[in-house]
Amino acid sequence: MTFHGKNPPDDRPIRSEYDELCLSLNMDKDTAQTAWQRYQDIKLKFTLEGNHLHWLTCALFVAGKQSRLPTVGEGIQVGNCISLSRLIKAANLSLIEFFNKIDKWIDMACLDEDFRGQINVIERNFEVVSVIYKNKFEPIFQHLFQSNVNDSVPRRKLRHSKICTYQQVFSYCWSLYLLIKGKYPDIRTDLVNSYHLLLCCIDLIYANIVVANRRDLLNPQLESDALVESESNSSPVSVIEYLCKRYEGISIEVKAIKQHLLWLYLENLFDKNHLRGNKKTFCGLLDQGNFDYNNKFVSNSYDEFVLSSGDFDERIFLGSNAYLDIGTPAKLPKAAHTTAEARQNVTRNLQDRFQNSTMIPQTPLTGRNFLNQKEERTPVSSATLSVGRLQALLAKWTVSPSNKLLAIFGDCSNDLLDIIQSRINELKETFYDSYTKIDDERSKSPIDFAENRWNLGIKLYYKTLESIILAEKRRNKTSGELKILLEKDVFHRSLLACCLEITIFSYGSQKTFPWIVQVFGLSHYYFYKVIEIVIRTEHGLPREVVKHLNYIEESILDHLAWVSGSPLFTASDNGLIAIPSYEEVCIPSNEEGHSNKPAITNIVHPQMRRLNPALAGPIESKGFPVAERYSSPMKKSIEARSITDAKDTSKPKRTGSLGLFFRKFYYLASVRLKDLCRSLHLGEDLTSKIWTCFEYSVMHCHELIIDRHLDQLLMCAIYVICKVSRKNTKFLEIKDCYNRQPQAKKHLYRNVLVRKRKGKSDNKSVESSRNSSPVSPPIIISGSTTIYQEQNETAMRSSSTLSQTPTPSCSDVDVENGELEDVRGDLVQFYNEVYLDAMKEFVLRFLPENGNSQVSGRHSVFVSIFGCDSPPLSPKPKMLYSFQESPDTILKDINDAVKQSERTGDKSKAFTARGRAKRAILQNDEPDILPKRSRQSEVLTKRLSNLTSDKEKVKRSQGE
Repeated sequence: MTFHGKNPPDDRPIRSEYDELCLSLNMDKDTAQTAWQRYQDIKLKFTLEGNHLHWLTCALFVAGKQSRLPTVGEGIQVGNCISLSRLIKAANLSLIEFFNKIDKWIDMACLDEDFRGQINVIERNFEVVSVIYKNKFEPIFQHLFQSNVNDSVPRRKLRHSKICTYQQVFSYCWSLYLLIKGKYPDIRTDLVNSYHLLLCCIDLIYANIVVANRRDLLNPQLESDALVESESNSSPVSVIEYLCKRYEGISIEVKAIKQHLLWLYLENLFDKNHLRGNKKTFCGLLDQGNFDYNNKFVSNSYDEFVLSSGDFDERIFLGSNAYLDIGTPAKLPKAAHTTAEARQNVTRNLQDRFQNSTMIPQTPLTGRNFLNQKEERTPVSSATLSVGRLQALLAKWTVSPSNKLLAIFGDCSNDLLDIIQSRINELKETFYDSYTKIDDERSKSPIDFAENRWNLGIKLYYKTLESIILAEKRRNKTSGELKILLEKDVFHRSLLACCLEITIFSYGSQKTFPWIVQVFGLSHYYFYKVIEIVIRTEHGLPREVVKHLNYIEESILDHLAWVSGSPLFTASDNGLIAIPSYEEVCIPSNEEGHSNKPAITNIVHPQMRRLNPALAGPIESKGFPVAERYSSPMKKSIEARSITDAKDTSKPKRTGSLGLFFRKFYYLASVRLKDLCRSLHLGEDLTSKIWTCFEYSVMHCHELIIDRHLDQLLMCAIYVICKVSRKNTKFLEIKDCYNRQPQAKKHLYRNVLVRKRKGKSDNKSVESSRNSSPVSPPIIISGSTTIYQEQNETAMRSSSTLSQTPTPSCSDVDVENGELEDVRGDLVQFYNEVYLDAMKEFVLRFLPENGNSQVSGRHSVFVSIFGCDSPPLSPKPKMLYSFQESPDTILKDINDAVKQSERTGDKSKAFTARGRAKRAILQNDEPDILPKRSRQSEVLTKRLSNLTSDKEKVKRSQGE
């Protein structure tokens, strides 16, 4: 397939490869052209390192997913029916490498959250199937069965025998499992259900082999009579109990899936003559006259599923070159003479894919010193163990309130029970509808799954509610506050949502937080209030559940509570609260005389104290009434503050629910900041200044944190204080240290809100915003001196930019209608255009005396001694040139910028010479894009200086 049009000379080779790729895929013209144009747009803004065909593959995948094709009957086909596996195979791209690149492509193309969610679903499916195949399917199959002699016989001799071999049965079992799993979307992304379905399929194959008397396929070391039990007339033999006992399954749930899902699906296939065998016992699938037919149907049906869904083919694990197609480093070919660096890159790619997996919650920084050493378990084992513990915890509870709880309801109000039951019935219907919702054209999720999750959740709700009430009654003898608490609708909704979240997470489902919050229409701020209560009350929760709830609380503290419209901002008339300082919310006995040094103090988080009762810390809220948590944050905070100031100086100045929120918020910030400063080798004095800067930004510059993330403000505070303190710390170094924290997400510094715009605006405002670009670009040459162009009063702009060209904005502007969307960019753009303008006046207090000298009265060009960082305050991203490392085009651009400024006298045009330059997106797994001042460059600079001096001497001697 070829496309007409002129291409730049540089694009001709890659365009030729791209046309061949589209031709091999039989790609439709519209999708191919859309992908190519998007690639060209991204290429103008970013430096696309590596194989450009791989980036075009990402563009093709996005364009294919977003395409809409008409079908027969005036229908619309979503997607272009080209599977991900076929696409990446044609482009010679491994699956893990594709995931790494598509994440960056989403940030560069500024795709919406819905598309990011689609990618997350595909990645989640890959994680689930990878874990199940490697940790469960292969070991179980090899344990039950053995390879027979037919596997070594040439296939041409087996063609007429039609006897299935071990490898064929192995592939058939896996393909049948994938086909059934794909039929039900909730099973695909639910780790426990996926594993239990696998056990059902293995049990089915085992029964077929035993009934067919294929003893050559069974493992002779196992005593079959001890493994096989008669289950019913429909299933003559079964090994479910044995498999669950040996491989950590839950037999009750496996049998439920077998009866209500597997058998119903097989009956449907037999009724349609898609499968051949005994319909009553589901045996005979492997008989000589049936196997080829059945195997062909399963294979073709799964092919159709992959094409319709556009996902990757999960049979990729069965191929002989699976490690190459997937991108795993387990079997890198020795003959390829791969370098150590190449192997490390592949290993790093694999680790990056799984280290932040939701299947294995990361221990947060706030609890790493307090959690016991975890047991070495696979994700499947951890999930089944969590479900088992949850079921044991609730074994004696029912889906109705206990007699003790009914008596408490009766003491508070006559109609309280009716109100609670009415609310529960309403939420139950909402939960069922949302849990079984059809997200695509595939089958609806079985209602049994929703009912099972709800029953466990409602049992936990009543158990926890009773424990909370009894604890509150012991704390406060009066029933007034307890009655107020039980009448609060948001409290019950939050508590039930938290109990359902525990249940859903335990099963390894993808419908984890914030899914349940969105279903119940809850605010994240109110949901946060119940988390500590649940953990403090329920002592039998598994370790992984506690970590997950701690992750949710930190997510709410660091960004979800700061979104526009949050109750945190709607508590007052003007939409903003008076954010307290750390000194106001900290416990005085733990201040240690330093109100600005919480990052130096080790504070024990309440979630971790439950796992280690010997620990103690200043965030203890054991005596904090539950009812007060759900009162008005503004009103109660003011009342509590006035009472505290007058009576008790041993308590925090700001108490109440709002005081507790900010105490936890500052503690979380201090732990993360302390870790970053330690990794960056910043001393205590510098850490204290950074903390002061961060605290000021939160208290006095509310706009900086609204709709943004705590970590973004921390990284900006570190950079600006290091800048004014002449500490040679670059944004890339901060980013690398940040990526080592468990909560780190790359999109937090790749895709940052720069300006939030709503409604309509006139064209003049659009143009003025465009014309507010930086002036007088800094010009840096790494050598014996550093030359830069700046104005002294605006000296804090980022010089160690993560990109060396103007940062593109991720915004869609319709000038004609005046409709503007949010402007987004990377962290450096946010720092230069927003953060610095708000913080400049305050940060200048930390600025030492300026030791820079101006070299010319005609130009704003200054010189600083080499060895120090570039002057701490520079107006805009610098044009940095490093000998032996930077391309010569940068040096040419520097000269052009100076000449342009001299010729026109217009500083605003000095940076336009680099207007078409490319920038490299923030990446963790690619080399540092900044030129580094190495000792080698210093030596080279010295040699060049000596050479220039020698040339001058020769010229003078010749002139004489």
